[in-house]
Amino acid sequence: MQGIPKEVLDDPALMRAILPTLEADAALYRNYIYAEEAPLPLPVRAYGGADDPNVRREHLDGWAEQTTASFALRVFPGGHFYLATAREPLVQALEKDLAC
Repeated sequence: MQGIPKEVLDDPALMRAILPTLEADAALYRNYIYAEEAPLPLPVRAYGGADDPNVRREHLDGWAEQTTASFALRVFPGGHFYLATAREPLVQALEKDLAC
């Protein structure tokens, strides 16, 4: 449950409220089957955490095949919840990528 604050984990009512959403999210990514389609004619940017045990570098690199335009990969310090540990570098990357 990395990424969920301890206060939430320790609150049974909150956990009952969010657990269905977490389970649905996990079911989606565990059961997803890729269907090959033509690459998109627009830039793609992939973001990830350097220490994420679930989304590895090769997963992120695969996004390059989904575009006929430019591709850039941004890897930030941290794991799956790098959004919390690398907020400033992520915001800077987003600003740069959205300006193009």
